[in-house]
Amino acid sequence: MVLAGGDQQSAALGLGVTRPGYAKVTTGTGSFVVAATASPYRDPQKRVVCSASAVAGAWILEAGIFTSGSVYRWMRDELSAAEKSAADTLGLDPYDLLNLEAAQSAPGAGGLILLPHFAGSAAPYWNPQARGVIFGLTLGHERSDVVRAVLEGIAMEVSKNLRIITDLMADQTELTEIRVSGGAVRSDLFNQIQADVYGRRVVPGKMEQASALGAAILAATAVGAYTDVHAAAEAMSALEPGRSREPDRDRHALYQEIVALNDAVYQALLAGGVYERAAALEARLQQMKG
Repeated sequence: MVLAGGDQQSAALGLGVTRPGYAKVTTGTGSFVVAATASPYRDPQKRVVCSASAVAGAWILEAGIFTSGSVYRWMRDELSAAEKSAADTLGLDPYDLLNLEAAQSAPGAGGLILLPHFAGSAAPYWNPQARGVIFGLTLGHERSDVVRAVLEGIAMEVSKNLRIITDLMADQTELTEIRVSGGAVRSDLFNQIQADVYGRRVVPGKMEQASALGAAILAATAVGAYTDVHAAAEAMSALEPGRSREPDRDRHALYQEIVALNDAVYQALLAGGVYERAAALEARLQQMKG
């Protein structure tokens, strides 16, 4: 028997994230960020978590986001009946049609900002009372702007955590590459949005189940097929460099402004007691319904 690491620690191995300078982002129902580090770093504000790595003697900084891909799924299931019908007729995935629609909107989604807190917020806010927000709607917005705002909102939530991790690791090597996995990375548009928001190269993994591959890397090392985990990960990690995306510096500068505004919207709602009032109202409505 060979003991592997936790889910996200193993996923990091599956994407070859074994040394400082690399991070991985897995986006499925939620999004999970892991950066490799040689030393433990504890966040004084307790926004991100420091954990033991699946690599013996090493550490990771980790952040989890509850709702990301699940918000895009909500968009598909609740607001995209026409796309689902057309996809069935054409033999396509409804997400392919949503991605095409999102591509019709320019970076910044016409000024729309989405907070993907559809089940409360995890890192970096840790606020169970937070709720999803679409901010900035006007009569001039089109449906494509809303669809793109979902993708951008997911990447911006990840970006907030990457910034915290980068700041905590300021004495180590700068993060140069983000390796991504999960169902959402089938979309080249989303991968480009990620690169532009993060300001770093984004490289997709070939396997959506990077955790299983990471466990296999640990097993191969344990039975002596490779000299160490680093060598096994280099040989076995499955990346698609041909689908990598480089950040556009102008778009990155734009997205930095939007991320700041995104955070300001959240902070204003928090400071104004809006989340608490909404939670109290929600509880009353549930009592009336019951």
